[in-house]
Amino acid sequence: MLCPTRMTWSAAASSTVFWSSFSTSSCHSPGTVARGGEKLVLDDVVCPAAPAIEDDELHEVQVVLDAAERPRLRVHSRSLSDESAPAWTTHFEARPLPTEWQEPAVAPVDRERFMASARKEIGGAEFYSYFRELGYTLGPSFRWIDKIWLDGDEALVRFASPTPLPDMEPGLEFHPGLIDSCFQSIAGFMVEEHAVEAQ
Repeated sequence: MLCPTRMTWSAAASSTVFWSSFSTSSCHSPGTVARGGEKLVLDDVVCPAAPAIEDDELHEVQVVLDAAERPRLRVHSRSLSDESAPAWTTHFEARPLPTEWQEPAVAPVDRERFMASARKEIGGAEFYSYFRELGYTLGPSFRWIDKIWLDGDEALVRFASPTPLPDMEPGLEFHPGLIDSCFQSIAGFMVEEHAVEAQ
């Protein structure tokens, strides 16, 4: 699990704290921490531990937004199936920015020029093969990365819908596999000629 340093989305949910249970069939629910229709921007994003869930294992999830002057949003989980597991594990932390915060203006990217001058290109098959050698196996519906172009500390990623694509749960704006692949794309900077586990 990899996290960007800043995340932005709009959501229609109204709660700031919720409890639920999830299994391996669950999807991402970031919008649960936003208020009705408002844009939510998270800064200083940290992912201390990736959730490791075995087949048929059930976890309880806690999302907490504290009341400090500079509040932190935290996502914790604990296994309901493994009594030896830690009481709670923190998977995600971030600092919500004020609702009036505006993204700084950025000049549009010339994609064709970036692709032509990129120092490295990684195909989707190569990307997933690399991480499969490291033991990270993803099902077809979670492999949306088609190609990555890298130049210095910048990357351009092309996503393509897997075929066939499983049905999506009603009410979801984006397929969970696409959301997950957005996180995966940061790992493009890790791909080398030979698979080596990051230290």
